Amino acid sequence: MVFGITKKEKTMLSDYTFLRKEYLRTWRVWYRMCRRCKLPQHGYVDVAVDENWDYYTVGSAGFLNFLDDMGPMEDPGMEIIRNDAFGDYTRANCQWQPTKNRMKGKRWNKTKAADLLRRAKANGISRHTLYSRIERGWDEDHACSLPPSQVNYKNRII
Repeated sequence: MVFGITKKEKTMLSDYTFLRKEYLRTWRVWYRMCRRCKLPQHGYVDVAVDENWDYYTVGSAGFLNFLDDMGPMEDPGMEIIRNDAFGDYTRANCQWQPTKNRMKGKRWNKTKAADLLRRAKANGISRHTLYSRIERGWDEDHACSLPPSQVNYKNRII
């Protein structure tokens, strides 16, 4: 025991330091997840982190446990997603997914407006064009399906 630190704790700290530097993006995701759930100003009041992962409960060992359970983030375009949006951050409820899949589990994404926006995007219509068409009184089916004019607005002959 040197300075109150046992040999096992010293080995764990050196592993933590090495892994934190090696998997910096994964460490940031883990640390921010712990902070979001611990600090009330982030709005995650009823969401908790698995106590084996929690920085505020087990300290740096939480990252080692997180890395063992979830594995490193393989691609910078990935993020941790909770399968059940109302559940806690646990191994059974979390997985790495591409950032573009973020909105698929949200409640808004299942509304009529989201469906219109998805159909418009599939037809090459921007959301601004879709919204302006609906504000001008277009039928929703036509607003989503008719392609935008390729001629510049000022040069159009009506």
